Amino acid sequence: MAMAAWSCSNHTPSSLFPYPAKLSSKPLFHYAILYCPKTCSFLDPIHALAIEAANEAVTIEGNSLVFETDNINEVEIFNEKIELALRRKKRRKRRRCCYSECLDMDKGDKIFNSKSVKTGFYLTHKEESEYSWYLKEEARIEILRKMVEKTSEIELNQNQLAKAAGMSTKKLDKLLVNGKESQKKIIQCYKGLVVSVAASYQGKGLSLQDLIQEGSIGLLHGAKKFNPKKGYKLSTYAYWWIRQAITRAVANKSRLIRLPGSISELFPKICNAKAELSIKLRRMPSFDEIAEALDLDVSTVRLVIERNRAPISIDQIVTSQGHMSLKDIISGQEDTTPEEIVKRQMMKQDLEKILHNVLCDREAKILKLYFGLNGDTPQSFEEIGRVLKLSRERIRQINCTALSKLRESSMLDSFKMYIT
Repeated sequence: MAMAAWSCSNHTPSSLFPYPAKLSSKPLFHYAILYCPKTCSFLDPIHALAIEAANEAVTIEGNSLVFETDNINEVEIFNEKIELALRRKKRRKRRRCCYSECLDMDKGDKIFNSKSVKTGFYLTHKEESEYSWYLKEEARIEILRKMVEKTSEIELNQNQLAKAAGMSTKKLDKLLVNGKESQKKIIQCYKGLVVSVAASYQGKGLSLQDLIQEGSIGLLHGAKKFNPKKGYKLSTYAYWWIRQAITRAVANKSRLIRLPGSISELFPKICNAKAELSIKLRRMPSFDEIAEALDLDVSTVRLVIERNRAPISIDQIVTSQGHMSLKDIISGQEDTTPEEIVKRQMMKQDLEKILHNVLCDREAKILKLYFGLNGDTPQSFEEIGRVLKLSRERIRQINCTALSKLRESSMLDSFKMYIT
């Protein structure tokens, strides 16, 4: 059954639902919304006129006129959605107007008052656009300073920086002062938002103060990227930058040894699956059961769990009685026996003989650079090619030829004593 509802509101959603003037000719009604719940679509104006003629005898209650239908609740929900869409549209339009007004005035000639702002009170639309503009200009000047100092290799003073930026020194000073004040006021106003996000990441390796600090950095970064033309609020946009900054800080700074991002993301999933399976099975699950629950390889699950173990201090006491620590038990490099030292020296001398007797100088040099036989860091074929001024493919061919010569040589039998 079709439904028609009229409202006596003074706000006409003509931009959302355009209808002919014939439907709104009655003195009490300013617009008409025509909707069919069965087909989930709007009715044709001809059908609307037919419904209007068939329902002339319906009484008016209050300021609205509603025809009886089978789905009254759906009608009310539909009308609420329309009103919500209208309010959002007007709110965004008002923010765009505030942004255009902020662009019309000369921001460089204004310095903020030093009055403190109460924490928890968000900024107005005009203040959001102003402060974000100052932060963008401050970041632009800082990038310009680094570029000029990098090219000229000298440190710029204030006059030189103003000349490079194409403005007066006085205007540059005001702009930098306003940028610092903008940072303080944004952090002070949105401190409650940062704390609420940081509180959910407690117990993951960083203290609450560190989490708030990282969240404030993300807040300022989001304020620099904020675009008031979109019509959204700064708190809505900056929330995701705050959350991203905190999650990255937890992944990079919560451990003594940093883990890759892939392992850091998998570890919470594995812990949740492990807890659920332990409750379900009433025992600790194996690696195979965790991998089957998460659809992962067993080797991946084992690697993530092993890499997330907490590091152990070498000063840790290993006995219940006495003061013996791990560093007293673990042998170091200085504890190498004389036999091992002599054996390494002899193996190095024999290797030098084989390389010079079997291979030419260029082949021996490439093998030494590729495998790091001189004690240096092993190099790739491309790096060796730059040193010898050859292509990467040519270096690879020479390396394969040298290895094949060494395999065919009878002098390799002398190395069996070092392996056993």
